[in-house]
Amino acid sequence: MGYDVSGIYSIHPWQARDSFNVYCEQTYYGGGWTVIQRRRDGSVNFDREWDDYTLGFGDLSGEFWLGNEKIHQMTNQDSYRLHVVLLDWEDERAYAEYEGFRLSSSRDYYSVRFGRYEGTAGDGLRGNADDGSRNLYLSRFGTRDLDNDSCRPCLYEGQSFENCASLHKSGWWYRACADSNLNGPYISRANLTNCEGGDCLGIQWRTWHDEANYSLRASMMMIKLTGEDKK
Repeated sequence: MGYDVSGIYSIHPWQARDSFNVYCEQTYYGGGWTVIQRRRDGSVNFDREWDDYTLGFGDLSGEFWLGNEKIHQMTNQDSYRLHVVLLDWEDERAYAEYEGFRLSSSRDYYSVRFGRYEGTAGDGLRGNADDGSRNLYLSRFGTRDLDNDSCRPCLYEGQSFENCASLHKSGWWYRACADSNLNGPYISRANLTNCEGGDCLGIQWRTWHDEANYSLRASMMMIKLTGEDKK
């Protein structure tokens, strides 16, 4: 529509009852991106329950989760691709991009679909496990108050547990559990040195940084129509 300045805009997907605000990124990688998640300073608590993740929370100009219902409404009106931008504490950047990104409705607990991967961060949504046990394709979104993972039970550090979202202190798509989780607790660089025995389950993309104690510095998830030109 001719807008080329990054900022907050109002949109109205055809499935939505009302319009809502989103942050549009217009300078990165050709512009035209709708940001659905951003982490950068730990100012927002992501250890939330199902309703918060459904409706969205945080500050569109800072850290936030747009909301699963809004993401569902957007990604089901056309074909979208997902672009994930990651920053570590050594100031290195990496990205992961997926064609065909879509969330189902609340009736299927906002299960996620995604297609072909490309990037420099590794395929964190499909994970490192050869047996596919952490491949998040068709996995349902889980929170501490609504357990939708495959752990009956799972083991971590020799201890059994039932709910990945409770273990990771965040809502995400889980199977058993995941090799990516960009909604985990924000852990500063100084606090990383205090982690022992893999106890710091923070912002993770383990196909890039597979250290048990490592938590990323920043992340951003953005979506864009598949048919729009890449630049």
